[in-house]
Amino acid sequence: LKSLEMLRAADNELSGLIPTDLGKLTKLEYVYLEDNNFSGEIPPELAELTKLKTMHLHNSGLSGNMPPEICNLKDQFFLIELTADCTEVICDCCACDN
Repeated sequence: LKSLEMLRAADNELSGLIPTDLGKLTKLEYVYLEDNNFSGEIPPELAELTKLKTMHLHNSGLSGNMPPEICNLKDQFFLIELTADCTEVICDCCACDN
């Protein structure tokens, strides 16, 4: 798993919290977790994915604030595409998809 570059788990009715250990998969470039039934907030550990180019989190049941560490990845031009439900997730750096 440590060499995994893409995680496509969209539209799988996943629930619960997003595991913080996902941040240990540091070769991930693409994360698709949209259209699930997660709860809670987006873990700041996802900011450890410094090769991340795309992360889709819209329509996933998440709430709270987008961790600023993740927005920093976008500010540093690593993260190109970041989507979330802007009515549920407070995010200044996200493309809204509601």
